[in-house]
Amino acid sequence: MFTSSSISGRRTSRGVGRILTAAVAASVALSLATTALAAPVGTLKQFRVPTSNSEPRAITNGSDGNRWFTEGTSFTNAPPKIARITPAGAITEIPVDCNGCILSDIIQGPGNVLYFTSNDPFLGGYNWQTGTFLAPISIPNNGAVAGELAVHGNDLWFTDFNNDSLWRYNITSGAFTQFPVPEPSDVIVDNAGGVWFTAGLDFSVDRLEPATAQSRRSRFRTDSRRATSRSPRMVRSGSPRGSSRRASAGSIPPPVS
Repeated sequence: MFTSSSISGRRTSRGVGRILTAAVAASVALSLATTALAAPVGTLKQFRVPTSNSEPRAITNGSDGNRWFTEGTSFTNAPPKIARITPAGAITEIPVDCNGCILSDIIQGPGNVLYFTSNDPFLGGYNWQTGTFLAPISIPNNGAVAGELAVHGNDLWFTDFNNDSLWRYNITSGAFTQFPVPEPSDVIVDNAGGVWFTAGLDFSVDRLEPATAQSRRSRFRTDSRRATSRSPRMVRSGSPRGSSRRASAGSIPPPVS
């Protein structure tokens, strides 16, 4: 004969069993979900760079179908190089003769030429088709430190954190134009020619419209301060440092070689 206490005990045991079963099922489901989420990590393929302590930095798609990247840092005394990695992972390193400079960014430009920047005031170029370097392109400001790069047509844009500026270099004419802007970190150019850049220390994402008559710059703040628009100051190529002037409303001085 079953007593009420034994029946209650059986019910309790069954309840605990159901809870344990549900907990195990949930654990298995969570484990499977975690495995599913982690699965893409298994597809990671790493390719070791031949030079020790090379610290690869910037990378870009080359028009030859390969990837190109920069190497070298003063922290490990690794020599400055640009390098090519094929889709299969074969790496070819090419030393850059720049007296121990530190390479920053690299980007594919027109005419099979890859352009790169460093902590020295010049633009470097390498023609992957001929396997030759261009002559260094001196930036008309000895204090310039070219950083991140963007290409639009025959215009090469780069940041200059040292001088709080964006620079435009026209590959065809060889002319430089300097656009003083606040604290540029990175830069891209949209399809319409608008130049977008981040200004980390100014808490903003900015747009420069160099081709418009208004030559206005709109600032879209990422903090609570009010957004503003203002005209950039323009510096003619080759002018001494600090000889900037504010552009007159609706005009941009043309590039000067």
